[in-house]
Amino acid sequence: MSSVTVVVPAYNYARYLPGCVEAALAEEGLDVRVLVIDDCSSDDTPEVTAELARDPRVSCLRHEANQGHVVTINEGLAAVTTDYTALVSADDLLTPGALGRAVRVLEENSGVGFVYGRALRFVSGRPLPSARADGSRAVVVPGGQWVERVCRAARSPILSPEVVMRTSLSHEAGGYDPRLPHAGDLAMWLRLASRADVAWLPRADQAFYRVHDSNMHHSVFDGRRRLDQLIAAYDVFLEKEGPRLGGRESARLDGLAKRAVARWCVRKAVTALDEGRREVDGMTVEELHEVAAGLTDLRRLPEYPALRLRLRLGARRCGRLRPLTSLLTLSYPRAWVRWHSRRLRPV
Repeated sequence: MSSVTVVVPAYNYARYLPGCVEAALAEEGLDVRVLVIDDCSSDDTPEVTAELARDPRVSCLRHEANQGHVVTINEGLAAVTTDYTALVSADDLLTPGALGRAVRVLEENSGVGFVYGRALRFVSGRPLPSARADGSRAVVVPGGQWVERVCRAARSPILSPEVVMRTSLSHEAGGYDPRLPHAGDLAMWLRLASRADVAWLPRADQAFYRVHDSNMHHSVFDGRRRLDQLIAAYDVFLEKEGPRLGGRESARLDGLAKRAVARWCVRKAVTALDEGRREVDGMTVEELHEVAAGLTDLRRLPEYPALRLRLRLGARRCGRLRPLTSLLTLSYPRAWVRWHSRRLRPV
């Protein structure tokens, strides 16, 4: 029987832990184990984990001092000895059958390093959304192709709890990088994909991703730091895997990623100016322009004329003349958002 360990890093999420662990253990037909690592929580987590550990399938560790989520995650990943590994935050949940669907794909495709589906967002305190459970179709994408598409997308198509990976590959990659407290997962997926193929379950929702005030992605974290972390994630990936990929391929991927991020900055600035604003996500349009210019030659971007015109007009005039400027140059409304989302799909 295939074995899976669900690593659950926990910090002050005692109220969510039982649901997270119970969802993982509800899986049938697999040897499922859960490893909870309490990063010195100040709430009732020790009492909750003690109760959960009454189940022999659950192991719990507690740090004597808070060490941060990257250290906690890496400790958990390194401790896994089962065939496969899933990493699920204490406030998230696996959907029914998620582990079985992923393991089946990994068993049938020896070249696949990790499997993911969709993660359904839900608001804490509200009922869970209905999850699709059709794992009959898996799309296997060559790892190099997946890496290229994620570089072109300028963002990660994965939230994190929806992934099941081969433990051997996880150990080979070496875990999350401490320089990336907010983008370590993106660098990790890229590193795994550079070493093995990737499988995607287009008809299956593999996890529930909780949205709440204390959620890391919704805490006070300005746009500039998010952008810096995104750029750093690509840099760290190429720093670690570059020697294996080769100089020419590393340079090509670096150019793709930087160009994609620069285009994102330009589009973001264009959209803000069209709405009569000079700031978006804590960044001014001038800062977005500066970041983009530091990444690539703006003159070679098809979107740059649109931004250059709007910068000359100013936010107030752009807001008033939006119908006219939209006719003169692209303004990237909802159609661009839909196009950009499609780029994240592996096929």
